[in-house]
Amino acid sequence: MIVGASVCSAIVNIRVSSCDETLRPVKTSMKLVDAVNIADRTLALGREHSMHPLTVVVLDSGGHIVVLKREDGSGIMRADIASG
Repeated sequence: MIVGASVCSAIVNIRVSSCDETLRPVKTSMKLVDAVNIADRTLALGREHSMHPLTVVVLDSGGHIVVLKREDGSGIMRADIASG
């Protein structure tokens, strides 16, 4: 989800199994390399579209910060806004 072009959060979809199926563990976190790739691509897209400096926060499915990147010149409150 991108809010005001300052937030990119990855959401892991959870599927509820029917009663007949064996329950499997649900992945609740993401690899750091994946989160860094999401943040880097988001910043690159911002530059491609000539946006003001961005702050990108990538959260896991529990809402915990995995990566936070703030471009030079981005507002000081952007990290708080981006992380929700």
